[in-house]
Amino acid sequence: MQQSFESTLFKLKWDVHLTGDGKEEVYLLEDRTKITTNPRMGYHKNANNYLFKRDSFNRTCNVYANDSTTISVFVSVEKLLPAHLKITLNTNDLTISEVLAVYYMMSILY
Repeated sequence: MQQSFESTLFKLKWDVHLTGDGKEEVYLLEDRTKITTNPRMGYHKNANNYLFKRDSFNRTCNVYANDSTTISVFVSVEKLLPAHLKITLNTNDLTISEVLAVYYMMSILY
């Protein structure tokens, strides 16, 4: 699945290809940021929509599933140099590598 030029003109969107166990799965990652000091990324996997909200000032990132108020994943930066992250997963749908990849994309962009 390829994103069209018109759909990525104003907001960034990526197709995420996960390969493992002889199969390939494609998911969607999109930028939902309105203010650059409050970055947000949407990750659509299977029937779930995850919203990554990164707080740059206290160095945390909360992940919410399907527009709920409960935190599915919590990421905090313990040390900057060398980088030391603490991740708490409260869901079985996301893997640590997916969470790290989205968090890394957010840190590159914002």
